[in-house]
Amino acid sequence: MEDAHSIITSLPNHPGTTFVGVYDGHSGHDASRHLQDNLHIELDKLDALTPPNITALLEKLDISFGHSEKSTQGSTIVAALIEKIENTKPKKYNIQIFWVGDSRAIGNNRGKFMSLTVDHKPSNPSESTRILEAGGTVSVDNRVDGELAMSRAFGDWNLKNKHLKYNNMKVICVPEFQSVVLQEGDWLLISCDGLTESLTDKNIGDTCGKALLETPDDPDVVLTKLLDAAVKSNSRDNMSSVLVQFRNGLQFAKRDENRKRTFQPGPVFKMLKNRQFMNAWTRNCQAVGYVDPQNCTSLMRAAYEFEANRMSDEKKLKEIRQAMELIPQLNESPTEIQLEVAPRTKYSQDVQFILKMEKPGWKEASEKSGLGNILSVLSGNQAEGESRIDEKKTEEEGVVIRKRGSILRTDQRKPQA
Repeated sequence: MEDAHSIITSLPNHPGTTFVGVYDGHSGHDASRHLQDNLHIELDKLDALTPPNITALLEKLDISFGHSEKSTQGSTIVAALIEKIENTKPKKYNIQIFWVGDSRAIGNNRGKFMSLTVDHKPSNPSESTRILEAGGTVSVDNRVDGELAMSRAFGDWNLKNKHLKYNNMKVICVPEFQSVVLQEGDWLLISCDGLTESLTDKNIGDTCGKALLETPDDPDVVLTKLLDAAVKSNSRDNMSSVLVQFRNGLQFAKRDENRKRTFQPGPVFKMLKNRQFMNAWTRNCQAVGYVDPQNCTSLMRAAYEFEANRMSDEKKLKEIRQAMELIPQLNESPTEIQLEVAPRTKYSQDVQFILKMEKPGWKEASEKSGLGNILSVLSGNQAEGESRIDEKKTEEEGVVIRKRGSILRTDQRKPQA
């Protein structure tokens, strides 16, 4: 999982300013994690959060990262700085969006859909001119030197010309900016390109808006529907999305006291014979502390229930039920962690486990066999599937934030962008 994100409800040196960032890494996770750990801290040191200051900061951070051993790894950036406008009714908020690469921000202003970013693609006229003048090429499949699917990125120093001025390099980490005022009842969605791979911004906006009308008090359900739509559209990349609702979030503080950070295992049954998928699913589970997730009874039961609740095919549903009967046969380690199940709400009925780990870390895949071997006889279906991990939500008056990520990687071309 190469995606990362940051959610800071109030920057210490800029009280009242919320920072939300999503980083889509490629060729490894170090660049995106570096941004996750450092970007908000360095932003907070700025005297003023202005476009010139932020632009200079990103160049400085990128050049510094270029001296590291992981400098050939890269990441997109899409972020929002949110500040409430005082003495407005309804409450209004200044939103400053900045981005590098092809991750996106989408807004809804009093029911009006808004695309707030424009992808930095090598084929864009201004981008291709810079790339060619720097001695690079734009391939037929729209990649810088046949490798990178975006023309701006943090990192990727194997594609940056150190003898040129920074802004003249083939690939640069120079952000663009967009400002908008949103108000109570509006929402903002910040996502990596896994969500937008096969869906248009309008598709995403319509899906999110409809889901919010159906389940206004369960944004995790909204994001589940959104990611399900992306998977159905044949997206095969990492997916991470942060939903910011502009509303009074105090009502959620008590209800969601034990749901602020949860882990929800996604479906695995139809993908049991897909080794690549199962390795990815296993690493997601190991990232939150499970040592041998395929032999963890509570985890596998939750994953199967998730799939069974969405299965309309009676034959496949019967197979899942049969598989669930075999769960007690798993060879579970007595030292395996047991996470507490989070309270459910009216519409959020899938099993979620309370995540106590502050900073889950990506783990290497284990080759140890587990449930996939035990139940392989029951599943001959190697169709596509999805795995969903991690929800993070933060409440404070006026702003409610939800984040859910998912991993489904079947394209192993590197660098993956």
